[in-house]
Amino acid sequence: MNRYAALGITLDALDGQRILIVTPTAAAIPHALDEFTALPPHLIDDARIRRANGDTRIDFPGGGSIHFHPAQGHHRPAHYHSVFLDEHTDERLTHTHRANLTDHLRTTGGSIIRA
Repeated sequence: MNRYAALGITLDALDGQRILIVTPTAAAIPHALDEFTALPPHLIDDARIRRANGDTRIDFPGGGSIHFHPAQGHHRPAHYHSVFLDEHTDERLTHTHRANLTDHLRTTGGSIIRA
């Protein structure tokens, strides 16, 4: 994750979209989250950041949200407008994980974006 990706994802979430960020490992999630918390305050100050029991996400007042999950972790059934695969994530995804990510996008017509 880098600040440019974090900025673009944040702008989509501010516009009401739900975005899933898949990191290569669970240990990479805090580093990815740091890129968002380092954004200019006017973009992130009204957002609610949640870090509890493996559920890391940022909720925005307009209904948009950013959810973080590791590549090998369990992805709760949900619908997202976009799935962002962080660096080195693609090679860690199994065929089943890829199919699950596609299912998350089926109802929104969203896309998978690779870093």
